[in-house]
Amino acid sequence: MKPLGKSGSPGRRPRRRTLLFGALGAGVTAVAVPLGLNLSSTPSATPGKGTRPTQDPTSTRPGHTSHTPSAGTSPTLTPDQGYSPLTSVAFSPDSKLLALGAGDGAISLWDSATLKKTVALSGPTKVGSTRLSDLAFSPDGTILAVAQDKTTTLWHVATHTKIATLTDTEIDPVGVVSLAFSPDGTILACGNHHATISLWNPVTHSRITTLVDPVGYTDSPFKSVACVAFSPNGSTLAVSMENGRVRCWDVRTREITATIVGAKKYLPSIAFSPDGKILAGATQDKAVKLWDATRRVERATLTFTDIGSRSDYVSRVVESVAFSPDGKTLAGSTGGGLIQLWDIATRKLTTTLDGHADDARSAAFSPDGTMLAATLDSRMGLWKLG
Repeated sequence: MKPLGKSGSPGRRPRRRTLLFGALGAGVTAVAVPLGLNLSSTPSATPGKGTRPTQDPTSTRPGHTSHTPSAGTSPTLTPDQGYSPLTSVAFSPDSKLLALGAGDGAISLWDSATLKKTVALSGPTKVGSTRLSDLAFSPDGTILAVAQDKTTTLWHVATHTKIATLTDTEIDPVGVVSLAFSPDGTILACGNHHATISLWNPVTHSRITTLVDPVGYTDSPFKSVACVAFSPNGSTLAVSMENGRVRCWDVRTREITATIVGAKKYLPSIAFSPDGKILAGATQDKAVKLWDATRRVERATLTFTDIGSRSDYVSRVVESVAFSPDGKTLAGSTGGGLIQLWDIATRKLTTTLDGHADDARSAAFSPDGTMLAATLDSRMGLWKLG
């Protein structure tokens, strides 16, 4: 999902961005698209427990009720970018395009049906000079917003042209870590370091206002914004903070209506269920919290018992959460390279997909419910659902 943060914040990976798309069918097949690598095929394999073969990045994890992916073939891609982990993946509203962003600033659009790259909007930049943390499509699919360092760039999707660069100068410009469009597309929320959220009009490119968290404008690594998410009706903007709290802002009055003490450490990703009744939050301790979005109380904790073969701290971090559009399934990706699917009604784990990667930073369902995509280091894994 996100690169490591500033020094002094071990394991910090500003998040993600969360998509509320997709629905699961009876079967799961898989194909992996490697970026920056030359890989011609992904032979099917069902690894033994505890093993992580390098040739099949899309098998399901044994020991869980799941569907074994069928053999798939990935197109051979000629490397055109440096080896840099992918930080964000997003589907266009019509599910036809996949946008991928890499930590080195590379941005590309892919045809989700043919798995062919349609355009590279931006190539990699000099190592250390930039950091792409998030990207998001507008609800009508005409704009792609990209958070990169201290700016948010707006791209016109059809013409592949840059139309605006947004920089909040109300306060000293700081890094943008998370993006979210309001459901009606009239507001673009940019979550920043230093506990601020910039609200923009994506059409006029004008700043509406800057929300400053009560902790104050601060450069403390434990008081910055981690993720922003609008409720489905657009009335609430939820903001997860690095101090483990979630602020619920009234979009109309721009006042905080509630504060949820979600965890002892920061919440990399949050997402509303499609009906707006549940707010999910990824934690750094191999769990996802589910809160009642109205009463703002905890309803359940989904614990990841299998976090991959890595034993370091990062493997315990749930990097990203996403709901299917019918609200029945929640997907969570981990720092250990796993993607787990949960039944919301029963609170039970149904499927574990092993990406055979060191990190799965971002995961997203397609709006038409036929695909689940996840970043797997410098590759993108695509599972076909149904």
